[in-house]
Amino acid sequence: VYIRYGRCAQLEWLSFSDGFQVHFVEQFHKHEGEQTVAETEEYLTSLPGRDGMTELDSYADFRIGFSVSGDLADAESILTQQGVAYYTLGSAGASGDPTEILFQLPGGVIVELFGTEAN
Repeated sequence: VYIRYGRCAQLEWLSFSDGFQVHFVEQFHKHEGEQTVAETEEYLTSLPGRDGMTELDSYADFRIGFSVSGDLADAESILTQQGVAYYTLGSAGASGDPTEILFQLPGGVIVELFGTEAN
């Protein structure tokens, strides 16, 4: 993880061995409308079912998706070990492993992992 503090934002990114990178930008000065960013984040994280990822809400369609090589057993194991609540969709083959996993980042952003391999 590389972190850089600039004049306008804090930038963080992950670099993977295959050259793929994920960038995160935390702006210091946000342009806000009638509802502040903090209020929006609080609203999203307090929606029913978000705390334990027990159900999907209408905002869950606005999410970040990543295709994961293979099945999602390792990802599911890591989320469980870290105590991160997640929601699963689909099942693959006899193992019954999920084909999609959704979990929430701080601030209410939903991440969806897609498995590329059915068991």
